[in-house]
Amino acid sequence: MRVETEAIVLKQTKAANGRKMITLLSRNYGKISAGSSYGPRGKAALATRPFTRARYQIYKNRDSYNIDRAEVIKSYYAIGEDIEKYIRAAYALELADKLIEEEQPVPEVYELMSTFFSLMEKRNKDQDTLLFAFQMKLLDRLGYCPDMDGIGEEENEASVVLDVDGGRFLEVSGNEDNDGGNSRLILEVSFGIVSVLRYFVRNPLERLEKLALEPEMAAGIREVLRTYIKYHLQIDRLKSEELL
Repeated sequence: MRVETEAIVLKQTKAANGRKMITLLSRNYGKISAGSSYGPRGKAALATRPFTRARYQIYKNRDSYNIDRAEVIKSYYAIGEDIEKYIRAAYALELADKLIEEEQPVPEVYELMSTFFSLMEKRNKDQDTLLFAFQMKLLDRLGYCPDMDGIGEEENEASVVLDVDGGRFLEVSGNEDNDGGNSRLILEVSFGIVSVLRYFVRNPLERLEKLALEPEMAAGIREVLRTYIKYHLQIDRLKSEELL
């Protein structure tokens, strides 16, 4: 059976006999791995490289996919020309590949990633803010977002902690034992960080075009996301994360 779909290349892996396995995030079928025999040059070969969105004709049998034809829709080549953009976009690809299950349609994530690449390509500074927003929206779209209900809507004298194991933010009074005597991983978080994370989830990426976080706030959000993804989602440091 032959199917057609738009897709974004998440990863390319060399296989035997000059073939490649291309991990695609498709609009219609979710994440799939498809074989390709395209050589290293030409427009069709470009459609098998990361940071590319293309239209694919794919032959599907019972347990495998093979790319028959590919037509590039958009190559985000400007990302590869800027090391700061490249590192953050590569992390986004790697994180999405880890979190998205095979053959589970997630068209909203496909649209999110398309928007992220378009904005990253044009962004001239503070790429971290855009990456943080992408991370939060990806977690939210896939049902992994930490629970922030009722936290930080109005600042008070309580403290905020992230119960990483439970996947939720909690308010605690100053004399309350944060871990309740248990061995749960608790991370202290400011109300400001919770507010920014909530803003990321509630607003489209396009609204962040001119938003830039202060270094201290960015460092706090990076630590929260890194800890949450590592311990709650069981995803240790990714290869691309070493360069961030």
